[in-house]
Amino acid sequence: MRRVTVGEDLVLEHVDRAADLWQARAALVRSRVHGLQDLAELDGRIRAHLHGAVVAGPAGWSVERWPTSSRPQMAFVALVVAGLLGRRDWIEDVVSHYDSPEAESALISGLGWLPWKGIHRMVDDWLGYHGPRWRALGIAAAIAHRRDPRSAIDRGLMDDDPRVLRQAIRACGVFGRRALHLTLLAVANGASDDVRRRVATALVALGDRQGPIFLWETARRLEGDAALEAAELAVRQISIAKARQWLDEVSGCPRLRRLAVVAATATRSQDCAHHLVAGLDHPETAALATYGFATVFGLNSYAVESAVPEARSADPELPQPDVSAVRQWWAESEPRFDSQTRWQGGHRFSLAVANEVLIYGVQHERRLAAVDLQLDGESSLPFEVDAPGWRQRPGLGLAPSNPPGPSAQRGGRGPNSSMH
Repeated sequence: MRRVTVGEDLVLEHVDRAADLWQARAALVRSRVHGLQDLAELDGRIRAHLHGAVVAGPAGWSVERWPTSSRPQMAFVALVVAGLLGRRDWIEDVVSHYDSPEAESALISGLGWLPWKGIHRMVDDWLGYHGPRWRALGIAAAIAHRRDPRSAIDRGLMDDDPRVLRQAIRACGVFGRRALHLTLLAVANGASDDVRRRVATALVALGDRQGPIFLWETARRLEGDAALEAAELAVRQISIAKARQWLDEVSGCPRLRRLAVVAATATRSQDCAHHLVAGLDHPETAALATYGFATVFGLNSYAVESAVPEARSADPELPQPDVSAVRQWWAESEPRFDSQTRWQGGHRFSLAVANEVLIYGVQHERRLAAVDLQLDGESSLPFEVDAPGWRQRPGLGLAPSNPPGPSAQRGGRGPNSSMH
């Protein structure tokens, strides 16, 4: 066996550490606790380890030599290092090497980390490749950089490969392709619930009036996080009265208990808060309901944290609440909130508040705020809250070393903040 030098050993250490941190990042980007500052700090650490691999130069790069190269998260590291070294052939080697479905999100993330000016010609070529995997990654890269792939979207909606189709559907919503409305409906006809969810999500982003209905109906049939994300988006823009009607209809179904709590939070309405109160009655939804009281009405969820947390929590990231303390807080606070107003962190919701959430909110709320701003015409494209933190900050008017602003100093908009 060839002897590994000290330099190579150090490169492998950087590579392995970057992969582990990216795996942690994959969970953080949808966090209900961590926000942009946490993401930027983590991304800075990843960036430093990637730099450690890059400075070794071409001699330090080899997918096959990295002993942990079978792990999907290594696809991210290998692709970014190859890209930063300016080697398109190595990038394509990485894509060919990591061909499992589990590696897809890592490859897409890696493409999003590379500078667009360094990959745009390659991505344009991929959109015309015969292999569907290349076309899917090409569309995904364009979405990540918010660069409209144009005719590739039209072709993608007609593609027989589900990977290409999924990315094309998402691109319709991101880039506002209203002209493809009828094509989207045709794609959904007779399709799986997953495809129907993606189409309905795109229709909501396009402002289609039937989109929320379509999405809610699909959410009720789905399971897991896909159901929750669909439900909260479905009720985000409809009237409070209609949202309450939908929620009341599912409130008696144990299978939809978490869906009802998540959707009630997404309405941002006091008129749907009784579903949050009901969620406190069940261990599998108590923390999620408390999160709803925090993000909508300004409860400091850490101030009502239980001294005896659940042994097996359905939401291990969230603080486990003292339910009686949450109920008492709501009994005292409820009269302050008008039932016909939408709220965020205890404040009346507005586009200014949504912009503030993009800066100071937790990732989960930032994602919804980006949708709000797009649907209300404040932004032509949804802000990419999964992008590297060092790229997001300038996009929000922040310097990389900006200190926390006034909202962060008073607690921000996360579940650990009190806005009163």
